[in-house]
Amino acid sequence: MFRLSGVFYIEFLKTLHTQLAPRGYLEIGTASGNSLAVADCNAIAVDPEFHLAGPATGNRRRSLLFQMTSDDFFATESAPALLGRPVDMAFLDGLHLFEYLLRDLIGTEASCHSRSLILLHDCVPSNTRMALRQF
Repeated sequence: MFRLSGVFYIEFLKTLHTQLAPRGYLEIGTASGNSLAVADCNAIAVDPEFHLAGPATGNRRRSLLFQMTSDDFFATESAPALLGRPVDMAFLDGLHLFEYLLRDLIGTEASCHSRSLILLHDCVPSNTRMALRQF
């Protein structure tokens, strides 16, 4: 079985949130909420079907969950307006196909400022099976 080495992505996200202290966070593809749970700042989560496994909202003052596709979110909502400021950090973990990630990146970038950090998850396949268009 193939196993990736390095720091688990949730720990990496936690470290980034601690070190950078973003004030506005956007997450596309939240699923269980484990990655959302490490954000301490006001946050927006977008997922067409949430399956929150635990306390994904933490101690945040504001957690906004949008149960819709990211395409619908970017077509109907404004992350900066919802947060009261541009997005400082974003984590894109939606559908793992190029065209979807590209649209998520374009929509997210429009919600950011020049020093924002946008993190892309699962976009470089580490084996042939991961590169298949059908999961």
